[in-house]
Amino acid sequence: MLEGPGERRRLAERTDEITDALPSSMGLVTHLPFGGVDIGAPLEHVREGSLRELKAGVDLTADLGGTKAVFHADTSVRPEIWGRETVRSNVYEAVDDLHEYGRDQSVVVLPENVPGPFVSVASFPRLFDRTTASMTLDTGHARVSGFDDDDMAAFVADHGDRIAHVHLNDTRGPRDEHLPVGMGTIDFDAVLGALPDGWAGTLTVEALTADFEYVETGVRRVRSFLE
Repeated sequence: MLEGPGERRRLAERTDEITDALPSSMGLVTHLPFGGVDIGAPLEHVREGSLRELKAGVDLTADLGGTKAVFHADTSVRPEIWGRETVRSNVYEAVDDLHEYGRDQSVVVLPENVPGPFVSVASFPRLFDRTTASMTLDTGHARVSGFDDDDMAAFVADHGDRIAHVHLNDTRGPRDEHLPVGMGTIDFDAVLGALPDGWAGTLTVEALTADFEYVETGVRRVRSFLE
């Protein structure tokens, strides 16, 4: 995550250390920064600066040997002031711009669903129609946006060809808890089971805990679902 201790300028000084530490069997996916970034802003200098920062993160991802970079295609703009279509157009244009930039760097740049009026999971079919990008599906964010297990499974079944990465995190209700898999109420067997045959995407257990035993338990649960 290119935020705080992982901010790109700090990581850029440790690229050799990081790449040497990764076993050959392990891939690398980055999460581009979201604090202070606003790709939907009608203010052009804010939007352009946000894109420059995200592209710099894509460059670092390539330097680290990463193959995917996830970002929040989000905005803090108040739609009642600026108008939803204006903001949506800015978001879609930025998504396409980052997608094309990543292609030149051999990095797949993936917008992630986040709760809100513009890029919640329910709005992604429209984003798919307006852009060429695939997505990162965040299960906890989908639940916060009102999707139950059946809704999530149906979305995966309908759009699995545009889901390139999945953030697996659990929750006990419509809250962004980012629990390890199996510690909440999401039916991951149904969600993962809806992926199309031959799906070749990637999965991250995105659990916000410093206790790696819990993360390991979540990884074991994911493996059991996949098997």
